[in-house]
Amino acid sequence: MSNVHPLPKPEPRIDHVWIPPDEVSEQWDLVQAGVEEVAQYGDHWRAEDVYMALRQGTSHLYVIMVDGVYAGFVVVTPTRGHDGPTLHVWIAYAVPGGPPLHPATVARFKDWATAIKARRILFTSPRKGWDRLARRLGFTPTLVTYELEV
Repeated sequence: MSNVHPLPKPEPRIDHVWIPPDEVSEQWDLVQAGVEEVAQYGDHWRAEDVYMALRQGTSHLYVIMVDGVYAGFVVVTPTRGHDGPTLHVWIAYAVPGGPPLHPATVARFKDWATAIKARRILFTSPRKGWDRLARRLGFTPTLVTYELEV
């Protein structure tokens, strides 16, 4: 029996389901708690701002399903940088105990960025924990923002 090797686990199937603006209200209960959790980390926006941007179509909601089970979501916003289009990852959320941002999701970011002819993909976060994962996923820190409330 010492020659028996366990079978490797199959790679999980990860789907990124786009939610059209007119269907956001139907899916809002699924993502609202995650939006509110991420909102507490700063950047001066509220869940209502996200909902409005999604309904207006200025931002886009993708629900992440892993092997058919809800695992989180991302909200992306196409923006215009000084040298052309940019894809801004506004929110990336994984359910508690769920997988962190997966390389498959970053691959989708690249697809979405290519579709809008973006020159780059950006995200910001005040959370220090993102630094190591972001580097592992291929992101390079380029700017730190400091602010002073007056």
